[in-house]
Amino acid sequence: PLSRSYLLPRAIAEFRNWRRKITIQIVDGPYAELLAGLRRGEIDFLIGALRDPLPIADVKQTFLFSDTIVIVAGKSHPILRDMPVRADRLVEYPWIVGLPGTPIRTQFDRMFERWNCRPDSIVESASLILMRELLLTTD
Repeated sequence: PLSRSYLLPRAIAEFRNWRRKITIQIVDGPYAELLAGLRRGEIDFLIGALRDPLPIADVKQTFLFSDTIVIVAGKSHPILRDMPVRADRLVEYPWIVGLPGTPIRTQFDRMFERWNCRPDSIVESASLILMRELLLTTD
């Protein structure tokens, strides 16, 4: 997510300082579709989370930056009444998370596996806009 909301906009702005008239087309979608487009020569490069293991041998991954997974809740969310936040209470609330098989979802699942629990209510999405709107309008 950091690449879409931070890295890529800044890279495009910087590139525009050198090449104002070149059309830039951003393609957003599931990793598998983007990887297929890259391999067919329809996409020049991908920016996103590193895959481990690498899904196919004919692509190269390059580390750009570190990112950290965090839990986000509104300032009036009921879980914040019981500080410090306890893992056994986190499962009681609905979650919006990345799609299964994505690196961030793997981290999310491992977090709850370490606590030997799993949330009952999960919305899975690749859309940061949808995630943001759900966070703004619900608990």
